[in-house]
Amino acid sequence: MNYQIIIGSSTPEELLVPISQYWSYKNGCFSPLPSEFSDKWNSNKIDITDILKNSHCVLHLMPCVLCQMTIKKEVNSRNEFREAVLTSKLVCENCNDFSPYLERGLPLPDSPESSINKLNIEELRVLSGIVKLKTKFKIYRHIFNNNLNDYDTWAIINNLQKMKLISIERDASWKIKAFNYDPSIVSFLE
Repeated sequence: MNYQIIIGSSTPEELLVPISQYWSYKNGCFSPLPSEFSDKWNSNKIDITDILKNSHCVLHLMPCVLCQMTIKKEVNSRNEFREAVLTSKLVCENCNDFSPYLERGLPLPDSPESSINKLNIEELRVLSGIVKLKTKFKIYRHIFNNNLNDYDTWAIINNLQKMKLISIERDASWKIKAFNYDPSIVSFLE
């Protein structure tokens, strides 16, 4: 998840640093805490309400499982920020309103996290190997053990591709150029 701080054009300069510190969010926590924040700028007569009047955040949450567009949410306080992160949905508002998947009761595509949770040990090892080894030569050497005719390994690769955890980049003659993966899955493999 990424976020963007939006600051009003008529914001006084002395509020710029406190605004960026108020919205500072790392590893699931805000810093400084609101109580520390108030004490820190009390001498300058800066109040959290001044910060909230002059700024807000746009959250870039996980991609929609149907259209793959990043789900965006505008928030006006830390509480709204936390709530948006905790209650983020898998489907964007447009897909929720217009997609036939929801009306027909069709199963939604899995999120990367739920797909990873469905993998068996061998599939998880191969996926971790692709992420860590990166180059096709290392993947051929260590995952296929230099045997490109290993049908069992290709079955695992094909399954990972069906689950949209990896993709295979090919040239015009269908020769493999690279094994790619969605960068968002790295955090689930750690």
